[in-house]
Amino acid sequence: MPCTGLVVDIQSPRLAQVADPTSVIVCFPAPALPSRVCGLLLQAVDASTCCTSNTLVL
Repeated sequence: MPCTGLVVDIQSPRLAQVADPTSVIVCFPAPALPSRVCGLLLQAVDASTCCTSNTLVL
């Protein structure tokens, strides 16, 4: 299992999505998000390097 023991900034993290590392991912901000996502925390982990992104609060 890659990144065993990695600590992230989210208290109870769960896997949301796994992306193909060979694909290019372009994100565009949504003009409006549903209210149910307000306050959610997001953090990405690069499984090949075990590096984490900054935490994003929606």
